[in-house]
Amino acid sequence: MLAGCKLVDQRTFQPAARAPSASTLARAAQAARPVLVVAMTMQASDWRAAVNSAVSRAEAHDPKASFAVNAPIPVNASAAEQDRFAATGASDAALVARQIQENGVPVDRIAIGYESDAGTPPREIRLYVR
Repeated sequence: MLAGCKLVDQRTFQPAARAPSASTLARAAQAARPVLVVAMTMQASDWRAAVNSAVSRAEAHDPKASFAVNAPIPVNASAAEQDRFAATGASDAALVARQIQENGVPVDRIAIGYESDAGTPPREIRLYVR
């Protein structure tokens, strides 16, 4: 009685699956890029204008866009150096987040965080749109 039954699996629906193309694989491997990298050594008026512009562009594309404000932490540095980067980065990220809020973005659409950096990053904040 079971001789006429067939197990249903992937081959039933797509017997000759195609491998993804090289361009599809390349896109999958690319990390998200920040829409803006704020060098915190710039004059405040310069980086604030750049943040305002980035927020305006993002909200023109998606009025409910969320923002990630990340400070880089050198993962290969000593613990003391990482702590120094974390403290400075938290302060810098809070300034950038406040500037985003001044553009009318509610605080629940802004996330502040850290991201790993294998090198020796400069004092900067990386702004991502999600």
